[in-house]
Amino acid sequence: MVGQNLYGSKKRYTDYDALALCLSKLHCKSLDLELTPFLPHKLGWSGGRGEWSVGSPLIEQHCPNAVICID
Repeated sequence: MVGQNLYGSKKRYTDYDALALCLSKLHCKSLDLELTPFLPHKLGWSGGRGEWSVGSPLIEQHCPNAVICID
């Protein structure tokens, strides 16, 4: 699953549209395989300068069966 190209502190590298597409595909595949996706809390947002407040709703919308692992 790739939702960003490069990383840094100058601009946002997280591509929310790409992330949404990846999450939708993950959801479909997980249903096909009867598996539950587990995703890390905040998905490493710091390097891509994305906002968890935007990413979290994308997960809920596009991959509602995902479990967010906090620890």
